[in-house]
Amino acid sequence: MACKRLEVLQVGFAKAAASEWNETLASLDKKYQSTSGGIRYGWTASRGHRAYWILFGLQTPWDSLPPEFKTQPYGPHYQTEEVRRLGMGPLLSDLTRKMQAKAENGSRDPLKILIHSTHDTCLAALCSTLDVFDNRWPAFSSAFTFELFRRRTGPEAPRSQYGRASSPRSDNNARTLLRNIVHVRMRYQNRNLTLSVCAEEGKHLPGSPEFCTLAAFRERIRELTPVDWDAECAPTAHRGKHEG
Repeated sequence: MACKRLEVLQVGFAKAAASEWNETLASLDKKYQSTSGGIRYGWTASRGHRAYWILFGLQTPWDSLPPEFKTQPYGPHYQTEEVRRLGMGPLLSDLTRKMQAKAENGSRDPLKILIHSTHDTCLAALCSTLDVFDNRWPAFSSAFTFELFRRRTGPEAPRSQYGRASSPRSDNNARTLLRNIVHVRMRYQNRNLTLSVCAEEGKHLPGSPEFCTLAAFRERIRELTPVDWDAECAPTAHRGKHEG
């Protein structure tokens, strides 16, 4: 609603999904018509999702789903960098900004926990944007958690949790040290997730790849953050250098 370019991309995706999956999903018409008064609907992406919601609402086990429903036509939508930037970039940018503020200010930052209530479409989009989508649609009550950790690296580490170093260093040096020892862990449905952007040596806690350094996490989110929101959201915006 707030980004016309994203709307254009979503409409294009819906049309492409319908064209690609209509024939595959046509065998489900009779089953679907029994609940729709005999009306034949075109299988656009959104209508396919409604059928998903009905099945998952009935607690239908994945293994017993009709094979046509295991195509998961949603996934490719958030495989493009432009859609990721416009769709998930602002949310992730806000998240990392608050994490950084907590890491630098510690107890002087009153934030203890931040909770967002959202829809399954947003969770699936986050999964795809961060390359951890397992091709299973998020079940009801699914949740992500992003946890912030500080690991002491030795006697020069700050003494107070996320706070100032006790030695008389400058704020800049203290903040540099903090950035080097603060980690982010992403969890989904009580499972630790390993982010591919943190796979390189030095970008995660040695021996524990699920603990991504805050610096590496922020680096990726910066790539996903629109530089000029109004310009990138213009209906006639074109793919730029950030596009994948």
